[in-house]
Amino acid sequence: MDLGFQNVQGGADDQEENSADAHRKRSDVQRDIIMQESDYRKKLTKKTEIEAEIRKMKKDEERIRIEIGEKREALEKLNYEILQMEAEMTRLKKKLNLIKG
Repeated sequence: MDLGFQNVQGGADDQEENSADAHRKRSDVQRDIIMQESDYRKKLTKKTEIEAEIRKMKKDEERIRIEIGEKREALEKLNYEILQMEAEMTRLKKKLNLIKG
């Protein structure tokens, strides 16, 4: 009869061990889930930040493109005015030479 009692006792120990092992595994998986969720939220936050930076850069790019266009127009106008002034100086120098001559 002692043998039967030991079998029942041994089975209870196995069940406790299996239950403890299952609890440990469950805790490990829950910890992994929490870590994954934390990493996931960090990635989502970083994604949102980068998307905002890209939107800002696109606005800056458009503003810079407009400013470059304005500067090019101003440069063309200055180049034209410089050519006109060079031509006027050449004309005045010729006039001076005629008067001296």
